[in-house]
Amino acid sequence: MNAAAALLVGGKVDTMLDGMRLAAEVIDSGAALAKLDSLIAFSRRYAEGAA
Repeated sequence: MNAAAALLVGGKVDTMLDGMRLAAEVIDSGAALAKLDSLIAFSRRYAEGAA
């Protein structure tokens, strides 16, 4: 539900139902996990540079 609401507020979908469907697609396809992995890698690189 939170992902659906974020997609709605962000203008990516027109309804909560569309947001729930899109969120499910992104999770099921593995795209959400790939994005999370990318964010983790970026955070680690940033932390190493800031130390």
